Parts: sequence; structure tokens; C-alpha cells
Amino acid sequence: MHLTYERLNTPLDWKSREGHTLHKVFLERGSMRATVYDQASAQLVYDLPVYIFPGCSLAKIATYPKKKLAQHLYINLSSKQSQGAVIVSLGGLGKGGKQGKEPKQEAIAIRSTLGQLDRVPVDVLKIIFTYVGSKGMNQVRQLSKAFYKRTTGYNRPELGVTYKPEASRLTAALSLPTRVWDFKSPGGKLTPDSIPSFPFYRLIGKVQHIPPSFWPYLRGTQVHTLDLYGNEIGNAGAVELAKNLLGTHVQTLDLYDNQIGAAGAIELAKHLLGTHVETLNLGSNSIGAAGAIELAKHLLGTHVQTLNLGGNQIGAAGTIELAKHLKDTHVHTLNLRHNQIGDAGAIELAKHLKGSQVHTLHLYGNQIGAETEQTLKEQYPHIRWRF
Repeated sequence: MHLTYERLNTPLDWKSREGHTLHKVFLERGSMRATVYDQASAQLVYDLPVYIFPGCSLAKIATYPKKKLAQHLYINLSSKQSQGAVIVSLGGLGKGGKQGKEPKQEAIAIRSTLGQLDRVPVDVLKIIFTYVGSKGMNQVRQLSKAFYKRTTGYNRPELGVTYKPEASRLTAALSLPTRVWDFKSPGGKLTPDSIPSFPFYRLIGKVQHIPPSFWPYLRGTQVHTLDLYGNEIGNAGAVELAKNLLGTHVQTLDLYDNQIGAAGAIELAKHLLGTHVETLNLGSNSIGAAGAIELAKHLLGTHVQTLNLGGNQIGAAGTIELAKHLKDTHVHTLNLRHNQIGDAGAIELAKHLKGSQVHTLHLYGNQIGAETEQTLKEQYPHIRWRF
């Protein structure tokens, strides 16, 4: 550590791989802190925590050429829960968690700091784990059963939805839902008893064609996107799915072409209250005018911002009535493609959207002439028209 101390309170002005500049490192109440120049604003950011992996030091990386040095220096200024962090790494990891030449050394370094991780803010842990990458994390788990338990919530790899991970600060930090799981793909055809527990609850962010047998277990996962395009779930299926959304992280719900009908769409909308759903795609579900109007009424109080009702035979009169019920909702993007609206219907629709939050409107395939299109653009310039 004395090699690091030699560089304290000395202007360094080292560029990180993100383009920020590490200006100076200093001690404050026994903790290492830093001042950094922000690449975007050129402003000096004070008092960021510094984390140096064992086996590494400021003096050591000071001997590296600038390009190599930047690969060992990671500066984050965009953390939501804190100002950010400065991380000095041993293995020289590439952006996005790509492994460098020394993944095992990186793993050993992390294992040796296991006892110190409880003092590191969760958002900074996420930065570190993303930086190390999945290969590096696997190396750590092979070296330390304790680390495996504390970062996954499991004593060993488990199969099945009944095995939920124990919650901790580290498991929260490792909840990085970036994986996409397609249950119709050759490798994705799993049952609730055979799916790997840790990825299901912690790593999967988007699921495609998820079978109904999994729906009751969405609560507790990190899934934010449900893509059920063309799954023929029907009226009853839509209602059952909606009942299982409360308490989940799902923000995007794609139910395009599922034979849901008016009754199913209305019941689904009733169950969206209290959920996190912001994007709702009900295109091509034979909802009709009456169904679309009733559905819009039940969006009041929900978080839905993007609504796709394209190809639902709503017609001019139906879209006009629908617009009247959007004024007190959060809907700002509305897709009404292929709904037989016509010129007169489009003009009336625009009038009734006044007072709503709608700023983007898709009207492709509605037999709207070029002259009407131009009129709408001129009279309602605040709306992004998509004809």
C-alpha cells in the first residue's frame, strides 16, 4: 500500500477509459478519496471514493503507457445513489465487462476483498461487478463458496422456481437483468422445475413466449419486459396474466395478436392499477370501438404511457371517444394504425386530444389524404405525426 501512498496529494491528471481525468488522490478520515475532472463539463468533481484492487497500486499503473493505464482506471460519475467512484483494477478489463488477460488474478483480488464489500455502497458494487464481467465473477465463485453464497443468494446452483435467492446487499448489487430468454428457442424450452434458479430470479430482464406455468413466479424476478407476441393466450389468458403483474418489475407488456378481444382487454386494463406497466401493446386483438373506449377509462391511475391499439377495428367514432378518456391519463404515445379513421375522423381525433399528454400519434394505414396530413401538422405542431 506504501506504493499508493507515494502518489497521494500529487497531481496525477490520468485519463480513464471513459475520458474523465483523475486529478488527485488524498486521504480523508482513513479513507481514500479523489478529485476528478468530468469529461463532459470539464468541471472538477470533489470527494469520490477510490477502490484499489489488491496487488495493484497507483505507483504501479503510473509506469504504464497512457493507453494501457486507461484500461486499468475506471471512473464513474453517473451513479444515481452517489456521486460515483474511482476504481483501479489489476486485470485491465475492457468496457462492458469483457475479460482482459488476467481474469483469475482479478478474481483472486475480489475474493480477498470479500470482507470489505459490506462497506461499499450498493451502486458502486454494481459498477464493480459490471466492470469485472460474468467470466470474472464465475472465476470468483469457483475460488470462494462464501462469495458464491453472498453474491447469488444460494449455497450452490439450484434448479426450479421454488428456490428463491436469499436477499442481501450483494445479491441486490448483482441483480443486473440484461439477459433475454426465449422460451420457444431450442435451449429455452424449460419448465418451472428445470429452469436455473439464479438466472431466472436475478439475471433475466426480457422474456419471450413465457408459458402460463411461470406467470405466478414473475413476482420476485427482475423481468421488466414480457413479449408474448402471437401466443394465442386469449381472453382468459390475458386476465390471468394481468393478475400476476402486481408486485413485479414488468414495465413493457407486448400482447400483440393474441385473440384477446374487448372483454379480455378491459379486464386486463382493470388489473394494471398498482403495477409498473408503462408500455402496453394490444395491437391486432379484435378489441373494437366499445372495447377500446372502455379500456381507456380504466387507464386512469395507471402508469401506462405508450398504448398500441393498432389494427383493432376501432373506426373514427371509436377513436374520438377514446381520445376523450385519455386527458387524465399518462399516455403520451398512441398507436392507432389501421383503424379506418379517415380524414374527418383524424381531424376530430386531434381536437379531442387537446389537454392530454399525447405528443406522438401513429395513424399509418387510416386512409388519410396528404392535404389532411399537412393540415394536422400545421395546426398541431406539438404532436409528432406518423402517417
